[in-house]
Parts: sequence; structure tokens; C-alpha cells
Amino acid sequence: MKMGVELERMLFGMRSPHKVKLAVSGCPRNCAEAGIKDIGIIGVESSWELYIGGNGGIKTEGAKFLCKVKTDEEVREYSGAFLQLYREEAWYLDRTVHYLARVGMEYIKQKVVEDADSRKALYERLLFDLKDAPDPWKEFERAGAWMCVNLKPFLLSRLEMSNTAHLDQWLKVTALEEIPVLGSRIIQAPAGQIAIFRNTEDEVFAVLDKCPHNGGPLSQGILHGRSVTCPLHSWNIDFSTGCAVAPDEGYAKSFSVKIESGVVWLSREELQTTDG
Repeated sequence: MKMGVELERMLFGMRSPHKVKLAVSGCPRNCAEAGIKDIGIIGVESSWELYIGGNGGIKTEGAKFLCKVKTDEEVREYSGAFLQLYREEAWYLDRTVHYLARVGMEYIKQKVVEDADSRKALYERLLFDLKDAPDPWKEFERAGAWMCVNLKPFLLSRLEMSNTAHLDQWLKVTALEEIPVLGSRIIQAPAGQIAIFRNTEDEVFAVLDKCPHNGGPLSQGILHGRSVTCPLHSWNIDFSTGCAVAPDEGYAKSFSVKIESGVVWLSREELQTTDG
């Protein structure tokens, strides 16, 4: 829904003491399970109810009612203010439920609900910190322009071609050392924008840089073992199959990789294939 998209745009790239989950339900039926999220937003008649500090993990915790607001901008302001307060004061690896238990609901209401100046200052600090974050909903240009300043693009037109007989079906893309450990590099190919990952075992994987769920940039996700977690909605993609890990369902096209003498090669035929 519109509110969910607006919050996702606003908060993309936000760093926090631990993972943060939000949910927006457009009506009191609460199909999105907003009552067990770090921030839950539920639409009621002519207004929104905001809940904080929920947890749907092994030990489920119900979110606590924070306040009721009328406008979309107030939802963004109150939610953002709480998140900034949590970012500034929570201990490392504290979920919001742990932070809430430590400081108390009355303290948070005083900072976020009752003190308008405090709320606006917190919200402004959050927006200032996130002002240069890339827009995850912007479609990447086919020319290969890359919006994230921390990733170095590799355009396919500039990649070195190989005349080595046993590698004639492969295309040299980069040296292994050019891919950061637990990081990624990007190339642009007819098949689409491709993310190339390197794990701690110096294994290299290549997948279409597009989460099957909602098109999130997998290259900006968290790499762990032989899978990557999408930065938008935390879907896990298994590199060996390209499939989303259950219970999620979907497929991100993967590409064959060869490493020889410290050089990374991708299948020439697969790079040219636009299907899949």
C-alpha cells in the first residue's frame, strides 16, 4: 500500500543497532501482523494507530500502543522520531523490544509524543542521515550507471575477452581480489545487471541483481555462506539454485562461475541470454 512504500523509501539505507521490521495494515483486521513488529501501523477510521516494540521471533512480544495520528506525514514523523531515538540510545544488538523494556514506555512517549520539539528534532536528524541514500524504487539504467557510491561498476563492453582455448566459452570479468570479501561487484550484460559476490571461503557467485520478490538490489544485501539476504524485505536467495529459501518462493537467475589463477570468469552464453 502507499504508506508502506513511503516508509520504505524514507528508511532505505538506515543503519540501526539490530534489524528493524515494519508493517502497515490498511484496516483493523491487521492482515500484515503489525501487532508483532518493531513498528506497526494500523489504519482505523480517519486515522492511524502506531505500535512499537513488537517481536515475532522465538519469543513473541506484542507491540505496545504509542499513539494515534491523522495524517500520513504524522505517521512518518512519529515513526521516524522513534527509530532515531532507538538508533541513538539502544545498545548494540538490542531489538526495539529490549530497548523499550529498558527505558520504559513513558520515557518514549515523552520524547516522541508529548514533546513536539524533541520529536521534530529526532525526525530531522533521521532525515539528514538518510538524505543521500539511493532510491531503491528507481529503475537502473541499461547504460550501467550505478547509484551506490560504495560499489565499483564493471561494464561488459570494457571487459577483457579471452583467446585461451579451454576458456573460449567464458568471459573474463575481474580479478578475484577486486571483489571485496563479503561484498559484491556489478557488471552490465544483455541478461541484465548482474551482482558478483565473494564469500569468506573465496567462493564466487553471480546472480541477476534483482530480488524475485520486489526487485530489490541483491548486490546491497548481506552475504552469508552461500546465500544473500535482500536489503528490502530480507528474502534469502540460495546461490546454488537461485531460488528463494522457504517459506518464500521465487527465482533469481544465477550464472556459472569459473575461477582460474585468481581471475573470475562467467559463462559467455549465459551472459547473452535475456530469458530466465
